Amino acid sequence: MRVYQVINSYKGGGAESLVEELKLGLIKRGVLCNAVVFSERALHNNDFFDIEANNGDECLSTSPRSIKALFRLRKFMKKAESEHGHVIYHAHLTWPLYYLALASIGIDCKLVFTEHNTNNKRRRLHFLKFFERFVYGRYDRIICISKGVRKSLEKWLGDGFNGNFITVYNGARLLDKNRSISHLNIQYKEYKFISVGSLTTQKGLDIVIKALAYLPAEINWSYAILGDGPERSRLESLAEKYGIRDRINFVGWSNQVSEYYYSSDIQLIPSVWEGFGLVAVEGMSAGLSIVASRVDGLKEVLGDSIESVFYVRRQSDTQEWVERIAESVNSLSRNAKILREASICRSQLFSLDRMVDNYLNLYNKIDESNN
Repeated sequence: MRVYQVINSYKGGGAESLVEELKLGLIKRGVLCNAVVFSERALHNNDFFDIEANNGDECLSTSPRSIKALFRLRKFMKKAESEHGHVIYHAHLTWPLYYLALASIGIDCKLVFTEHNTNNKRRRLHFLKFFERFVYGRYDRIICISKGVRKSLEKWLGDGFNGNFITVYNGARLLDKNRSISHLNIQYKEYKFISVGSLTTQKGLDIVIKALAYLPAEINWSYAILGDGPERSRLESLAEKYGIRDRINFVGWSNQVSEYYYSSDIQLIPSVWEGFGLVAVEGMSAGLSIVASRVDGLKEVLGDSIESVFYVRRQSDTQEWVERIAESVNSLSRNAKILREASICRSQLFSLDRMVDNYLNLYNKIDESNN
């Protein structure tokens, strides 16, 4: 069995991280698995990925927004068919979704797509629904990373769409729980907040910056934002406007994410929408308390009765963010051990091994159906 993961580039956000972890996990289980990426960005970059595991990957050397990507992908697929026969292709994100559905016409292969989000800009364009019903209909399996993602996708595609939907929760690289509880007895002279993810409007980080500016003066804090994207300059300007720029570290992308988690206390996840919440699992595995928007996807990861989780029901309400962040700080000062253990325990439900095994079972069923 040979599997190709098709995605825009190696570097980006949660989907890109999932592809790399899934690929490595499958290789360890003896599956012939490689990536097909459109963009050269971060190709074989040792700051982010294991170069040895990238042997055999294919870079199409074009922007995913270019029509060249479609024709180069089809050329690659024809070559793969002649060399390997039947192949499974697994697409992630919008352009791979579209291009793989079109490029595969007339080629002997099976198609899988993972839907990573509960919402996207495409769904504002209602005329796209008819095209997307055709595109999604080309796939043998459509994986949704949460029940919320599945519900929203089924609603978008509408009645009569006979898709082969399956829910497979994401997995995360869980951190060392012994390190995560190593500083339980410290006195919190400064509370360290952290957010991780692409700097886009979806992540809603502007509301957190505003809220932090209004925290009670007795709460001493600092804030690390790991990630990059089109919203960065606006967020930096916002921090300047509210007079807290010197307390916020815009780290950018880093290969030391684990170290930032270990040295933090509370994770802030103000997403406007979220398909799953991979960073929430990572943060909980480090024993962090979580202050998060109560949106589909995140709710499934964080649960409804975890002591270390503090939900904000109205994502755009600055005052509610102020209140929940202050509540998390006060709880941590009183019950650090209980909160950290609650987070670590919850994170164990979303291990990488469980995710990889679920995908492997799926691929095996698809492969068997072709024989």
